[in-house]
Amino acid sequence: MGYRDALIGGALVVTSIRGRDTRRWFLASGGADAADLLGGLAVHDQMSASQRAIGLGGAVVGIGVGLWGAVRPRR
Repeated sequence: MGYRDALIGGALVVTSIRGRDTRRWFLASGGADAADLLGGLAVHDQMSASQRAIGLGGAVVGIGVGLWGAVRPRR
């Protein structure tokens, strides 16, 4: 986990504990994972099969979770 993930995750936790809307932090997380995906695609040919599966697959899952959190209904 990088510092960016730790900061976004920490902000998400603090926002949630305070009872505020967390959608913007989910969107920020998804956007960060989209940047990771684009960066990974740029070096796709230099990665092993396991690196592609873990790195690129993880970014795709992260984008999905970020979008889910951003568009879910308010409670």
